[in-house]
Amino acid sequence: MPKTDGGPAYPQPMVFDGNGTYTTADLRYHDAGLSKLEAFAMAAMQGDWANRHSSWTNSEPEETLKRRASLYYRMARAMIEAGEEETDAQHHPPRDSIR
Repeated sequence: MPKTDGGPAYPQPMVFDGNGTYTTADLRYHDAGLSKLEAFAMAAMQGDWANRHSSWTNSEPEETLKRRASLYYRMARAMIEAGEEETDAQHHPPRDSIR
């Protein structure tokens, strides 16, 4: 399965435009904003920062920051993949579980 960013974190609602088609409510904001990958990584970062016993300083080495950022994105990708697997399992249960 190809890696995805999970799609938009906050998708724009689709509305009927009166001409027989559906469109986003405001085309200026279509596809704007965070992907689920970015939103999940941000949430992982916020949780980590909120729960750290030591405080971060502006003098943290760049390599330390990059390692932490990489971890947040790995966690976010795992969340997306787990969600996709869960959705697939709900829509396609194993044959032996069908009665």
